[in-house]
Amino acid sequence: MLQTIGPYDPLASALKRLNCSSYGDLGISAKSLIEECLQTTLCLEFKPHCIAAGSVAIVAEILEVQTASTGLLQMNEKVWWHKFEVSPEQLHEVVQRMRGMLTRKADGKPALCHPPLPKS
Repeated sequence: MLQTIGPYDPLASALKRLNCSSYGDLGISAKSLIEECLQTTLCLEFKPHCIAAGSVAIVAEILEVQTASTGLLQMNEKVWWHKFEVSPEQLHEVVQRMRGMLTRKADGKPALCHPPLPKS
């Protein structure tokens, strides 16, 4: 039996540990962004917890929710992305790739996110 873990479980778990139930729009919008990612190669390139953390970072920025990037959303001396078990480098990479996906979609281009193949 094959068991897979998608980005929704790490998202729900981390938001619960961060006591973000008061940020209903954050959770709903992060799930919507994850749905967008599921239609691209991002979910093949990044682990589920990275996708979940990236979705929270982008949505928090859009909604202007104070996050650990501003040093304000912290739990037990850890910044919020530690709840996702993601390093700052991993978070930065997935956020950049997700922003690229959103930009391509806004420009009416395909949202596939795999890096271009080198020209021979």
